[in-house]
Amino acid sequence: MVLRPGAVARAFVDGRRQTYTHPITLLFVVYAVYALILALIGDRMDGMMMDQFERQLAARPDTDAELAAFMDAYLDGVIEAFHLFYAYGAYFAVFVILPFALACRWLLGDRGRNVAECAVFGAYVEVGVVVPSMLVFTPLSVALNIQWIAMTGLVLYIGYAAWGARHFFDRRPSTAALSALSMVLALVVYFGAVIGGSILYGVTVAIRAVG
Repeated sequence: MVLRPGAVARAFVDGRRQTYTHPITLLFVVYAVYALILALIGDRMDGMMMDQFERQLAARPDTDAELAAFMDAYLDGVIEAFHLFYAYGAYFAVFVILPFALACRWLLGDRGRNVAECAVFGAYVEVGVVVPSMLVFTPLSVALNIQWIAMTGLVLYIGYAAWGARHFFDRRPSTAALSALSMVLALVVYFGAVIGGSILYGVTVAIRAVG
């Protein structure tokens, strides 16, 4: 599955399903393990996120007590939103899988796969990315206090989509490129939803806090 997500997805949609766990079930199981790992290193992750936001807010006027209170409450709200995201990551995975499936159907529709089949492929790609992320990149990022290491998963998303497309669709170079582009579009939608929702939640918390 990790080495050939496209081949596993192709076998599954072609009806050879006894060998493989359903992709959605597998996704929920993997994210449950991921949530456990994140719970163990949650304090360190909090520190990393706080450091990042504090650097971004370093230029705020220290003499403006009301603004400082607003920004502190906003920061707490954003951190809380990210906690919810990590705790229920399997539910949020649809924001990658569904846009990816729609983009694949749009860009690779002539390869003979429908949206549901592309969604199966996207789910296996998601699992293939999460496994090394939860076992290697996220713990390493926290251990070394280097946030960009955790973002390596973004490169894996695009790479897995391109690599898996060779086995799921066909081996044409254009297929890999269009699959990678589909994942880029899906990630834009995904992070737009997560970051936008987190910011909106943080602003809401801050407004309530300062009255």
